[in-house]
Amino acid sequence: MNTNIKTDFHKLIDKVDNKDILESFFSAMNYYVNKKNAVDILDELTEKQQKRLAASIKQAEKGKTITNAEMKREIKQWLTK
Repeated sequence: MNTNIKTDFHKLIDKVDNKDILESFFSAMNYYVNKKNAVDILDELTEKQQKRLAASIKQAEKGKTITNAEMKREIKQWLTK
């Protein structure tokens, strides 16, 4: 392990006062460190859910999608029925 780079990284972090930047670095490093233990959500899906997801991906690949704004309108309509 290169201790110089770790020392330099610590010094660099100590110089940063911007909370947003620090949170971004923390998030990135936290993800990297913990990804070894992370569970792949796809492995947690049932067979039916996996098939529905695959069908949705095929629809998207064929361009059969709607915008986020359109989806929000549809949801609003569904909720008012």
